[in-house]
Amino acid sequence: MDHKAFRIGDLFEKLELKAKKSINKRTDVSKVSSREFSLPLVNAKDGDNGIMFWGRPKDFDSAEMTICIVSNGAIATGNVYAQPQRTGVLWDAYLIKLCSCTCVTYQSLLFLTTILKRAIKQKYSYDNKAVWSKVKDDEIFLPVTDDGTPDWEYMQERISELERERISELERYLLAAGLNDYKLTTEDQETLNKKATFNSFRIGDLFVPLKGGYIGTGKKIGSAMKARSEEYCIPLTCAKLGDNGIMYWGKKGDFRTYTNVISIIADGAVSAGLVYAQPEETGVYSHSYFIRLENVEVPYRTNLYLASVLNKVLYPKYSRERPPRWENKVENDSILLPVTAEGRPDYTYMDQYIRVQEKLAIRDAVQIKERIIEETKNIVKI
Repeated sequence: MDHKAFRIGDLFEKLELKAKKSINKRTDVSKVSSREFSLPLVNAKDGDNGIMFWGRPKDFDSAEMTICIVSNGAIATGNVYAQPQRTGVLWDAYLIKLCSCTCVTYQSLLFLTTILKRAIKQKYSYDNKAVWSKVKDDEIFLPVTDDGTPDWEYMQERISELERERISELERYLLAAGLNDYKLTTEDQETLNKKATFNSFRIGDLFVPLKGGYIGTGKKIGSAMKARSEEYCIPLTCAKLGDNGIMYWGKKGDFRTYTNVISIIADGAVSAGLVYAQPEETGVYSHSYFIRLENVEVPYRTNLYLASVLNKVLYPKYSRERPPRWENKVENDSILLPVTAEGRPDYTYMDQYIRVQEKLAIRDAVQIKERIIEETKNIVKI
């Protein structure tokens, strides 16, 4: 397969997408998607496909089948994401679109996204922003046809081939990990169909905070690493969006640790108020804390349920400016939980409910795998 250099600005155009009104970050965008806030908005975001906020469709210009380039951000500058869905722009990023190709597909967007990121990610930074006036003059190498034009069909087929390989890997993983058990039993179906009764509970009446922090010798600074190793093997929570709130790894014995607890992120521009269930031995580095049900031992799946309920209450309410501290704040918030006939939290139902949801998720993954294989088996070339 021959390749050829192309100037980015000769292939793509930058879309001039703007907000249709003056945007108030508190009232006009949301950190979570909803029926009202349904338009994804790109921003200076590392991960989550560059989507940090959601807006009202009527408030923003938008486009579909585009590619997002993040122009700013200490970590995110130069990130490139495919945006097949209709998407808008908030700040510090922009969308580009192929100038002439009318047969663009999601697979070809993925191919181009990878090529573009290889060309610009290492070149630009927070101090050298990836603005379009610079990026458009950079070059990328693309596969070409006999007449020297980009081979869009090859790009489509190549990504389809990779999809099939990954799906095959997924199939082997599900089998090896025992995750091929996705058929609902009679008990599972009863759990799914059960019309649970819910009561409101004060969080502080159910949970207790746990003492965390550094207990090693010497200074805490330098006591943790960002990558896991044999020596640095204890996950540590911090002000982190994603990765279960784990930002660092520490040495065993340097931090107070707990197993099967719930962590609450207490700070961060986009992470304050996030709640995660921690199944394995975990410690707190900073800007977060652990809670646990008082005098009740529950399985991990129950904590997953509780973390999800807590997250729905805390994440929309709190922020960096209004941190979710335990004392006199989170402890006094309320959550709705399914209850037994006696009106106590039904922790057994929560465990069963999450187990059913796991099975449904595995079933959906298997169905997607089978559909994609069926759609691509006639065009994939090995």
